[in-house]
Amino acid sequence: CDFAPGLNRVRECRSSSKATAVRQSNAEVQNLEAARFALIFDIQSNTADLMQAVGRARFSQGSSFVTGDQISYRFKTEVASISGGPVQFWDSRGRSRSRLVEWETRSRVITLSGDVSTTYYNQVQAGEAVPFREKEKPVYVTASRGVLKPNDDSAVFSGKARVWQKDNFISAESIEIRRKARVLIASGGVRTLLFEVPGSVAGLRSSVTGLAGEFRYDDGTRIATYSGNVDLRQGSERLQAQNVSAKVGPDGGLEWFRAKGQVTMTQPGRKATGDEVDYGIAERKVSLRGIPARVSEAGRGVAEGSSVVYYLDERRVVGEGKSEANPKGRVRSVYQIDR
Repeated sequence: CDFAPGLNRVRECRSSSKATAVRQSNAEVQNLEAARFALIFDIQSNTADLMQAVGRARFSQGSSFVTGDQISYRFKTEVASISGGPVQFWDSRGRSRSRLVEWETRSRVITLSGDVSTTYYNQVQAGEAVPFREKEKPVYVTASRGVLKPNDDSAVFSGKARVWQKDNFISAESIEIRRKARVLIASGGVRTLLFEVPGSVAGLRSSVTGLAGEFRYDDGTRIATYSGNVDLRQGSERLQAQNVSAKVGPDGGLEWFRAKGQVTMTQPGRKATGDEVDYGIAERKVSLRGIPARVSEAGRGVAEGSSVVYYLDERRVVGEGKSEANPKGRVRSVYQIDR
């Protein structure tokens, strides 16, 4: 150890071989191991200020662990900074890698920075907040930055964030996973590939691609909501609206959806527009409302009214002209007749 000149106070202590430091904090034991140690003191208060560990450094608190080439620990703030490696962090829920980790040991908040990659061991460890089908398979996340908050049971990933399992994914500028609430919120340039549903070809199921400003999934209600310039596509079918809510079935497919605001549905040879639309997936039944709601089929005709119901497989249209806003409304139909 080195002493401050003219003072009987320690300035710095160093170890030249592998060492271990043990400390009790917030009813949890902290362990720090490394090839070399340096303990720097605050001369004025004569207390330890900074501990630096270099070479195959490993820090743990409770059931959480982190490794890196270098670890710096500030006693006053109780913050450990881990760099070099890449840095690896793990606990009972998953594993993470990044270039830098800031671990606030008092609040247990972990901040990951630079090339962040996180693996939840399965959907249960992700709080079942992600709407993927395989419950026992791992869930992967990549981003520029991640903030893990074990006390709140939540995590926020930002900067080209992406969460996926096999071919299904959600990407956005920011993705928040709330484990305890079983809720996922993605915002900013959202893109998704989710929810296998039957397409226009009988017996064929495929996933739905989505674009939106925000996406939210609540596993408690099993409702997925897209908002802000929503554009959903499945094969040659397309739905555009300002807001779309969908019920997710137990198999991960959609049972129904409701779209609101400048709604447009298109399929080969047909187009439907309105202010609101309800679509029952199993029944293949589209219920449109608007001023007016409109369904047109190339080569067949047009139907308009305050309410129009379209049965996709039967190619049958039922219109209603009256509504609360227009009790004297009428249905208008135009059909093309082959000669």
